[in-house]
Amino acid sequence: MMSRFSRWHLSITPSECVDCRLCETSCPFDYIDKPNTGLDRESREAGVKRLSHLFIMLPILVALGGWIGHRLSIPMSSYNMKVYTMEQILAERQNPDLEQTLYTETFDEMGLSEDALMEDALLIRKRMNMGGWLLGGFMGLVFGVKLIGISTIRSQKDYEVVKPSCFSCARCCGYCPSDDMHKPNFVPGTAAYNEALALADPANNPQPEKKGAQEAKV
Repeated sequence: MMSRFSRWHLSITPSECVDCRLCETSCPFDYIDKPNTGLDRESREAGVKRLSHLFIMLPILVALGGWIGHRLSIPMSSYNMKVYTMEQILAERQNPDLEQTLYTETFDEMGLSEDALMEDALLIRKRMNMGGWLLGGFMGLVFGVKLIGISTIRSQKDYEVVKPSCFSCARCCGYCPSDDMHKPNFVPGTAAYNEALALADPANNPQPEKKGAQEAKV
């Protein structure tokens, strides 16, 4: 999750890129973004209209998320032992025919005050309610911001590494003809050169010679 803020990261130098697409093809995770210039796009008016609708929906999503968190806070608070015991005591008071549970029986044997238990349980529910509003509102905000980010398209003229996702495995470096360290891989006739050609264009993949033919040549 912290890869986006990493100080050292794999990158592609635009001034040295020859657009061979070998890095794009060799990446096992498809974490290299391609240039998007020259592609058909929607009109600017339609994009602005969609973004304006999303910005209007953003506070609605925050409020909706907070409301959902508020509604979930009541059943979630029941997982607290004090709240659950309070609910059992109240249920037994309303219906005397109910069989006493282990929780209420243990509470009676401990001789604790029901008023103190009620006060603690209400405080826990109040905190859970506030936390539900905050967490739900935050989730709605994140969802709305993600929608806005997906709807925003920027122009990209060069190949770029997707930093939040890239593992920096450097596999693409071995296929880059502009990388000084790996230039020997692109000497015609070498295995790395033939493999790179196969990645760029499968039609250029040279067929390996059979073992018997190689032995005959020897």
